[in-house]
Amino acid sequence: MQRQMEQVTGQGDGEGPGRIAVVGTRQATIRGQGITLQVGEGINSEQQPYRELTGVFQGKNGQVLLSLSAPTSHWDPAVVDAFQASIR
Repeated sequence: MQRQMEQVTGQGDGEGPGRIAVVGTRQATIRGQGITLQVGEGINSEQQPYRELTGVFQGKNGQVLLSLSAPTSHWDPAVVDAFQASIR
């Protein structure tokens, strides 16, 4: 699943438009499950720096890929935390 997540999100070395370099991880609890979320940063196709948060958890009917992405100028950790907490 990790390899599939990297293929879907384009994670890698951060070089070139649309490529993301993993810059950290954070622990989270979603649906009562402890998971590791990857934090990535890169440059989008419009040459803007952006940030992405990805992780996999078990949903009601199988695995779920959580992927949030936004330009770093619009990244709001409080909004990300609220969204993550809203997943039931």
